[in-house]
Amino acid sequence: TGNRSVLESGHILILGWNEKIFSILDLFEDYHKPVTIVILANYPIPEMAAKLRSERAAARRIKPVLRSGSPTQLAQLERVAFRDAFSVIVLADESHTNPNEEPDLCTIKTLMLLATNVPAVPPRPKMVAELLRRENLEVAHIASRRSISLVCSSEVLSRMIVQASRQPGLSYVY
Repeated sequence: TGNRSVLESGHILILGWNEKIFSILDLFEDYHKPVTIVILANYPIPEMAAKLRSERAAARRIKPVLRSGSPTQLAQLERVAFRDAFSVIVLADESHTNPNEEPDLCTIKTLMLLATNVPAVPPRPKMVAELLRRENLEVAHIASRRSISLVCSSEVLSRMIVQASRQPGLSYVY
């Protein structure tokens, strides 16, 4: 069931939920070996499973393990074996329980937990986090102790659009 602790190690851990999760899962589907992906979000597990079924074709190479909970709580992160993950992806979370709280704030809270609770020496998971607003990048760098890669999704998309207008073939590559 979705209440048990994850016993995996070497897994991909996705914290949070937004529409980009389907593209990310599709990219992992293209791996040439089976991959276990653990997803922790504030949605009920049946709702997450239904969204995955409706948005994606049948998974052949990925094994999704769904857990309901908040990525901003250490107990929930421990439940999904975050220290034993191969990599951790923190999405700008649309599933958090307070709709008035900005997704970047949840990401920054999660970054603080990860930075203070993951060992500083190898083996440590490779980590990346998504922010929506550029003005939150510096705070996120400080919260993550500059140990977690950050991507500002709106900035990346804007740059891709400008580059694609200058180099029309780039949109096909992208």
